[in-house]
Amino acid sequence: KNPILTYRPYLPDELFSSEEDSVEAACEYAVAPGMCGSQAEVALVFTDIKSSTALWESSFPAMDRALGAHFLAVRAALSANNGYEVKTIGDALMASFHSAWDAVRFGHAAQTALGGIEWPEDLRRPNMGEDGFAVLSIRMGIHCGSDVSPQRNALTGRYDYFGPTVNVAARVEPFGAPQAVTVTSD
Repeated sequence: KNPILTYRPYLPDELFSSEEDSVEAACEYAVAPGMCGSQAEVALVFTDIKSSTALWESSFPAMDRALGAHFLAVRAALSANNGYEVKTIGDALMASFHSAWDAVRFGHAAQTALGGIEWPEDLRRPNMGEDGFAVLSIRMGIHCGSDVSPQRNALTGRYDYFGPTVNVAARVEPFGAPQAVTVTSD
């Protein structure tokens, strides 16, 4: 079954000039990256809040509020840059993109938005930032590749990704600096 046809009723008619063009047009924005045969690469992004376990334990209510603000900012950047939210894993997020450029723009937009959030006072730590306080530190890692297998989750209906490209992307994020976006050279 062609995944494009599943999405067709939800797409604007302007995307389709003919039945032959429908697959190509829909592949660019409406379908989870990697679902179209003509697409060679998928850009995968993993995000994570540094030291979140300690933050949850030190102030559950403050971290709960902060997590909501974090996901709101990240999802807005995801939407603005043609991203697909694959899943959340605790306070981490996995996303996919049709292009490396969209993934990098997402990372920049998300980190910019996150940097502008006034985090709950309970989560600030003395002597850790330029102004004497650290904000919530979010790391992001990006890797692009074609060794990826998108699989639809029968329970959620969302697509998840498997393969070497995913493994590399997941391992890039922890090596990044807080408030930075780390991209592999491959």
